[in-house]
Amino acid sequence: MAEKIYRKQQITVETHRVTIIRTKGKSSSAFCESCQQNVIAFSVEQIAAVFAIDLNEVHRQIESGEFHLITVQGVALVCGNSLEK
Repeated sequence: MAEKIYRKQQITVETHRVTIIRTKGKSSSAFCESCQQNVIAFSVEQIAAVFAIDLNEVHRQIESGEFHLITVQGVALVCGNSLEK
């Protein structure tokens, strides 16, 4: 009687998600201290709308360091590079 041979295969699936944020009108460019470069910056309200989260969640992510806060002429903005994480 012949022996059965079993083969084991491993399949790895990687997925990536890309979010493109387009703003109507003028976009803001500012220097991010965390990234050490000029970046496109978005208002807290824009980030909340794009990611469908409330303002408190955006502020929580700023406080935790997930989103970088940039202040330009007294206006709080979020670094576009930090949104990639």
